[in-house]
Amino acid sequence: MIRTLSGLLLEKALDPVTGDAHLLIETGGVGFGCLTTERSMVTLPAVGELVKVHTQILFKPDRPDGLMLVAFASPAEREVFGLLQGASGVGPKMALALLSALSVPELIEAVLADAPKVLTVAKGVGSKAAQKIVLDIREKIKARQTLLLHEAPQRAKSLSNTLEQALLPQAIRDDCAAVLATLGYTPGEIEAGLLAVASQFDRSDKDDLSDSRALSETVLRETLRWLAKR
Repeated sequence: MIRTLSGLLLEKALDPVTGDAHLLIETGGVGFGCLTTERSMVTLPAVGELVKVHTQILFKPDRPDGLMLVAFASPAEREVFGLLQGASGVGPKMALALLSALSVPELIEAVLADAPKVLTVAKGVGSKAAQKIVLDIREKIKARQTLLLHEAPQRAKSLSNTLEQALLPQAIRDDCAAVLATLGYTPGEIEAGLLAVASQFDRSDKDDLSDSRALSETVLRETLRWLAKR
């Protein structure tokens, strides 16, 4: 089984027809074509440089050669890819979409915070599929989170970008976080709580709560309720 691949990066691009991210790596005079995530594609060195990727072989009866090689920038990304495919209804394409939209730490925190709405930022992942994924892999993620976070690349941003995608405005987050901090909650607890609560609202809920003060109070109340259950 090929677990890593090192060589010269000849190509990294998005397929203009399918939108799939792919790499071409030459090693020992052989060029290996690999599917990858958009995040890995951006993280890896420039074309023409040496590269090392962590790989997984998938058996695909519908392909002429019956095989598909998938490459990742980190071993953590490869392992989460495998865990995602263990969820009901998740194939390679959806797993790659999730890891393109969310970093490993973001995905882990969303799953542990029981925040399936965050997963719906990935292409092709609806609310029902996201709920099923969280339910199916939560315990496996919980058991491996320390190792996975250690192996994952240091994230450039906090979850604020993910919370923004979950439709919770920055001003509301800041107001609630300040209050929660005075009550003794840690930054990690605050972030997880806000992420969980943000996933409970859809855009229409927020439009109805056009008064920012009313929305702040609602988010704070629900976050405190969520944290009290932990």
